[in-house]
Amino acid sequence: MSTHLPIRRLFATALLATAVAAAATGCGDDTSGTAQSAESAPVAELSASSSPAEKLEAAVTRTLTAGPIRVSTTAGGMTTESQLDYTQRVTYTEMGDESSPVQGVLMRGNVVFVLPGQGAEGAKPGTWYRVSDSNGMSGMLDKTFDSDFVKKLVLSSKEIVDSGREDVAGTSTTHFVVTPDPEVMIDLALEALPEEMKSSGVDLRAAMRPQVPTAVHYWIADDGYLVKEDDGTQVKTYHSFGEPLDLPEFDEDTVEVLPGA
Repeated sequence: MSTHLPIRRLFATALLATAVAAAATGCGDDTSGTAQSAESAPVAELSASSSPAEKLEAAVTRTLTAGPIRVSTTAGGMTTESQLDYTQRVTYTEMGDESSPVQGVLMRGNVVFVLPGQGAEGAKPGTWYRVSDSNGMSGMLDKTFDSDFVKKLVLSSKEIVDSGREDVAGTSTTHFVVTPDPEVMIDLALEALPEEMKSSGVDLRAAMRPQVPTAVHYWIADDGYLVKEDDGTQVKTYHSFGEPLDLPEFDEDTVEVLPGA
């Protein structure tokens, strides 16, 4: 039996995990509307009477309208590096080396490109491919840029608590603890999934339930930017704000559609 993961199964797993992660972290924004046109105030400048939810919402908005950002994500003893610019709707994540099923994923607008490794079946390792729109990935990832998606998450949590001041790697921060509502979070994740997955016959709600975190921790610096996030299974650190993105270069107009996806 082949030890290589079929591309379709690989991306189905990624879609499910990303939908839950998007709902859990709220790391998305929209380049139009209030979120971009009105820059949020730093946490320290918000009124003392502002609720923890209002402070956290302002910080997430400020972070995601900041332009280029680097994010380091540690999970299961492994660290991946991402470059993001939500205002330009660009994300690039390095996921592994040549032996990995997927080496990198680039999203530009509503188009998703993937760089398979040696562990991917049906694709040439080291060659960039475009993910077919019929796969549903572009629509689902596009949801992570939707400011309403973030707002619903923040306001529908069971509880958002200001846990006080903490130092994070030499940066003075305010620590917020969010207690998600599991069923609401699953509803949000299902909202983001493509119809192909919803009609697959799999009990997606049951599959998602174990992935919903019991708490999500956020650390916000005094200048109003998110610097750290922890949902119990992965820790994200946000850094290098404003540093130009260093994206892979290839002819995006001539890449082939990813086979089997």
